[in-house]
Amino acid sequence: MTGAPAQQLSADSVVDHPEAQLLELVVAPGSAAARATVWQVCLDDGCQRSQRSIAVTGDGFRTRWVTAVPRGAQPTLAALSRRAFYVGWSRRAQLVVHTDGRTVPVRDDGTRGPVTDRETLVPTPDGQPRALDPRTARMHRVPTPRGTVSLAHQPDGTLLGVVPGGPARTSRAVWSSDGGASWRDEVLATEPGALLAPVPTARPGVLALVEGGDGATLFPFERLHRSQDGGASWESVDLPGEPRAYLTGAAVLPDGRLLAGIEAWSDDRLHRPSARPLGLYLSAGPDWARLAPARVGAPFTARNEPGTYRQVAMDTTADGVAVYAQPGTADQLYVSRDGGRRWRELAAR
Repeated sequence: MTGAPAQQLSADSVVDHPEAQLLELVVAPGSAAARATVWQVCLDDGCQRSQRSIAVTGDGFRTRWVTAVPRGAQPTLAALSRRAFYVGWSRRAQLVVHTDGRTVPVRDDGTRGPVTDRETLVPTPDGQPRALDPRTARMHRVPTPRGTVSLAHQPDGTLLGVVPGGPARTSRAVWSSDGGASWRDEVLATEPGALLAPVPTARPGVLALVEGGDGATLFPFERLHRSQDGGASWESVDLPGEPRAYLTGAAVLPDGRLLAGIEAWSDDRLHRPSARPLGLYLSAGPDWARLAPARVGAPFTARNEPGTYRQVAMDTTADGVAVYAQPGTADQLYVSRDGGRRWRELAAR
């Protein structure tokens, strides 16, 4: 990378570096000014060596808390409240970070029980989500069906996960409406070795999973499984074939439409990008098999030029879906709450 630093940088210097990349963004519920971010600076042209830092703010980055991430560690973030975030990168390095700069070490009490109304499901570094109480900084395991992966906490309080089928042509959707005290499941017809991930939904009663094959760094968008009645019945929606879309995020809007961010197409070639636009797509009402480019406003109007739209996050709450994206520069960050028509600029760091 041209201009990449040849020596170690401080945690603040990583965040402020002109070639730093925003890898992850988590937004506090109800407050876009409160955000946690992960930044990376490559130390050589191939980015074999890099440094990462975490920055947390409660006032849109007028002030911030910053820490370095140890080399090789994969940080995990979660919003706990308007004033607190979970930050972790190893079993012994897990914190509740308050937006005023206070930090409290997280303690795993070794128990197992349902997620309560005062707790948040957080993605811990060992891959096992736990319920965390931000007031006490204590967390515990959540009882789940054997083999459950990709467990997610939906805005209406439902826990939704997947039990993969491996080489079999079926997988199971598993969900709980009481924090994990009891579970229901549904067998889904899937491709052998398929990957499934929960789709966050702002529409109560809708459960959804996206299915794709192993796309290495990208997630192929091949099929959707959904229930529109809280799990009483399920249906599968096959998406059109080639060229295949690769997802950068998806969510269900309050009106039941599917909003999807597409970061690449399978017919992309070096110096010859796909003729299909990148960026946000919307379904034709409840027909999720029919996706069309959303009417996206400035500054994201050049839909076919690589680097002009980089989606950073989709934040789904009971009120709707907020999309956070960058127009190709780390210093600019925009948010849209209407499916991409209008964007508001925020301080990125």
